[in-house]
Amino acid sequence: MSRPSVLFKDTTLSWVIRVFNTSGALQDADSDPTVAIRKNGASTADSVTVTKRSATVGIYDCSYNPAGEVDGDRYTVEESVTVSASVFENSWQFVVMSDNVGKINNVSGAAESLALSSSQIISASVDTVTNGHTPTSTVFQSDTVTSATTDLYKLRIVVFTSGVLSGQAASIEAYSQVGGIGQFTVYQMASAPSDNDTFIII
Repeated sequence: MSRPSVLFKDTTLSWVIRVFNTSGALQDADSDPTVAIRKNGASTADSVTVTKRSATVGIYDCSYNPAGEVDGDRYTVEESVTVSASVFENSWQFVVMSDNVGKINNVSGAAESLALSSSQIISASVDTVTNGHTPTSTVFQSDTVTSATTDLYKLRIVVFTSGVLSGQAASIEAYSQVGGIGQFTVYQMASAPSDNDTFIII
């Protein structure tokens, strides 16, 4: 049985109870199912609205609107259904989360935009082996970037993430493929990078 696992704060939780007989066919319960709520392990007097769906058999719509919930609250839902005088019980849990999930600075779509821009950040490392190239403070090669398109990365920025240049950023003034790997010409840096120093292109 599918049940929601998250309640966004200040909203109403909705789900469906379906009652089946031993043959797997929907069957009406003897009476509307009952639902009890526990919050963070403690019983509550909260009420859940349970309504038999019109013109159906064995389908009950449930809704619950808690009061005073905060991020991280955990609720246990205890369902009880009586069919042919036999009682069947089911329990499940959900957690409360803020409705600003997926937002940055409470702005809808900001997280999606950040994800799209982040997907264009390229991780790479310096290579001195493939072509026997000795890096300088303005030119270095990378075997993890191999595009043959000249100046593909021109005007983007490299930021070193390891080595003596860790934290240093420089604009890319030219790019080309040399000996099957990428060669970057950048604005003057403090020193030359070493083999396997890592950087990102933003």
